[in-house]
Amino acid sequence: MWNLTESAFSPIVQNVNGDVKQHLSRIDPEEDEPALALDFSIGLKELGLLKTSLISEDQGFVFVKSLYPSIAAVQSREEFQHVSLTPTEIIDLLLLWHCQLTSTVCGDLAAVLGASQSLRELDLGGNELGDLGLQLLCEGLKHPSCQLQTLRLWHCQLTSTVCGDLAAVLGASQSLRELDLGGNELGDLGLQLLCEGLKHPSCQLQTLRLWHCQLTSTVCGDLAAVLGASQSLRELDLGGNELGDLGLQLLCEGLKHPSCQLQTLRLRSCLLTSACCGYLAMALSTNLSMRDLDLSFNRLEDSGVQLLCEKLKRPDWQLQTLRGGRKQGGSDHNQMKKHNRS
Repeated sequence: MWNLTESAFSPIVQNVNGDVKQHLSRIDPEEDEPALALDFSIGLKELGLLKTSLISEDQGFVFVKSLYPSIAAVQSREEFQHVSLTPTEIIDLLLLWHCQLTSTVCGDLAAVLGASQSLRELDLGGNELGDLGLQLLCEGLKHPSCQLQTLRLWHCQLTSTVCGDLAAVLGASQSLRELDLGGNELGDLGLQLLCEGLKHPSCQLQTLRLWHCQLTSTVCGDLAAVLGASQSLRELDLGGNELGDLGLQLLCEGLKHPSCQLQTLRLRSCLLTSACCGYLAMALSTNLSMRDLDLSFNRLEDSGVQLLCEKLKRPDWQLQTLRGGRKQGGSDHNQMKKHNRS
């Protein structure tokens, strides 16, 4: 891991915005040594500042302004509508997780989202953006020019307060395909608000990660309605939430819906027992789209798995991966890192 300070930003930004023919194509602090690949394209294509340690939150603010000088002088929302990025400000992938960022920088990031025609993936996980920060960011996400496809906001200290804003983004965005909200205290109320956006006919989201979001069975009826209404949702991660057997029973109503296209369902550590396996087996008998099912760290016991096995014998069942047991490749943190690096 690199220990970057504001002085370290200068050569990076000079390489991005300088008048040179060869530009950095990737800066990746996950490597033991900085490996800087050069190509002849114009501009930095991937910028990863993973787990970067900044001396103060203001330096993250300074860095984003330095990376995008075209927005540095913008003072009002009206001006954001007319910002044009230069060729050397074209970035496809921006990874800024654990960079000690706060809501201070979110207005500038919103301006980037509204101005950039190239940015496809933004990872802000592990930063204390809070509800105010995401509300500012949503202004950029709703911009007609925003082309972002992947947004990761895990452990960003978000609550139900901001879920209405996110729902509006889901209903307006034609590009967003993946949203990671894991590790935030959204609660049932927050997800109920989010479900309104997920059910919107214009919503194109394919992957939704809601691990450890303090959800209960109360919201599973709303999620079932989303599964029955969405033509795009392919992956849903509900791991680490106390859904219980009643919650899964409600969720199965959505899984059985003829319009459900879900392919991956993660229910790791959801307080499930063998009592829910009959409902799950019945749902899977009618749902032929499911490919990946994670039931790890639940008390299904032999009787529950036997019920599932009856459906596994069907020749028309398309399930490819079934996860169970007590150990599945390490801690949640390691799994999260693997997700975010893929």
